[in-house]
Amino acid sequence: MGKEKARALTPEEQTKTIIVEFDDGPEDGTEFRSDSDDLEEAEEALRFYLVHSDGGRIGEKYRTTSTADIETTRHIYEVVDRQDDETTIRVRFQYLGAEE
Repeated sequence: MGKEKARALTPEEQTKTIIVEFDDGPEDGTEFRSDSDDLEEAEEALRFYLVHSDGGRIGEKYRTTSTADIETTRHIYEVVDRQDDETTIRVRFQYLGAEE
């Protein structure tokens, strides 16, 4: 894992709801929203947006590890879509596969 990027929300981004979605793989269907009543979910949405996707930049990769039984597997996701309108920023990660 590389050094985490230090990035802050722009004034425009601060006025919008940030939604981060995962397709396929072990995180399939997971969604984080910055406007969630659940503080942990809101923080995760911002963390994935700011740190792991560099503000939703297409092509940014996120690697995570999971331990099933005694094997550790690295899973790779990539930002494949970013949609931005007046009220929402939506970033979608697509599962690329596993590294063992």
